[in-house]
Amino acid sequence: MARQHDFDRLRALAALDDDALAKRIDADSIAAMQRVMVMLGADRRASGFPVDRADFVATVREMDGLCREGSRSLGAAIVEASAWGDKQDSERARAVYERFLGDCRSKFHREIARYQLRKLGAAGG
Repeated sequence: MARQHDFDRLRALAALDDDALAKRIDADSIAAMQRVMVMLGADRRASGFPVDRADFVATVREMDGLCREGSRSLGAAIVEASAWGDKQDSERARAVYERFLGDCRSKFHREIARYQLRKLGAAGG
């Protein structure tokens, strides 16, 4: 059976109330949260990786918010840039991704936007 993606695991953990979430803390869930933090670029935050139950719960909430924010913002950017692309306006499409890159806090979602920018560049404007 395929291993559950760490973002899916994050969403499942975040759906729990704080007490139920605290009961799910084990070495595997801590490792998954550390991988999520690295993917989102939050591994260098001031408080570091979660060290106790209260910090783990707060970290799950924070990372879920960061992931959701990145997903929603990236989705909106893709839709807007695609609309400009449909109008043959690659400059405005690129500007959408550049604006997204300036605002987005998630490393994972920024990488996707950079890929989209590279595709626009390869399309020749």
